[in-house]
Amino acid sequence: MDPEALIQALTQAIAQLSAGGGGGSGPSISIPPFWGKQSEVARYWLAKVELILLAKNVADPRKVFTAATAFHGPAEGWFNSAAPELLQQERTAGFDFIRWNTFKSAVLGQYPIPNEQTILREAIGQLKQWSSVQDYQQEFQVLRSLCENYSDLDAKVAFISGLKAQTRDEVNYQAPATLADAMRVALNYDRAFYNGPRAGEQFLRAVGLKPQSGRGRGQ
Repeated sequence: MDPEALIQALTQAIAQLSAGGGGGSGPSISIPPFWGKQSEVARYWLAKVELILLAKNVADPRKVFTAATAFHGPAEGWFNSAAPELLQQERTAGFDFIRWNTFKSAVLGQYPIPNEQTILREAIGQLKQWSSVQDYQQEFQVLRSLCENYSDLDAKVAFISGLKAQTRDEVNYQAPATLADAMRVALNYDRAFYNGPRAGEQFLRAVGLKPQSGRGRGQ
């Protein structure tokens, strides 16, 4: 395929994905929006999108176009301008699509954040559990993986602090020594809570933990 045809195909693919939320007959994919604002952290957005694409088994040739459907405003304009050049570079390397790492490097180069680590630490400190522990844990791990020199103790304190009140109380009562222990207790408690009125205590006993007496059952 000649360069002009590739560029035309690229433009059509972007338009189709933007209009159809991913295109094709596969499962619908919800990608968090990215505007390219100074307040956004591109590295954090990329990490979340990468997990979503992995969970949805999106094929490598479609990853970048799928992610690009979440671009809005200045970010959308930048990508529409940059994509043909990125595709040309990939053709030189022997690929007919923009690879994820190429896209990732381009986004990070376009949207650098001088105080990135400060923003990431503030974000992890403000993160709260709004749904299941599993969802909260996944979001927390994404943020934690991006924080440099972030100790296990600091991570454990931040993770427990963001849990729902009753789950947080239970985890504190179990006095976990590490972040991994705190996550395990929180996840076990969250899962057991939905299996019956006394399932939480039964589950904790089964795994060798001590149920806290006199505790209510609501989240």
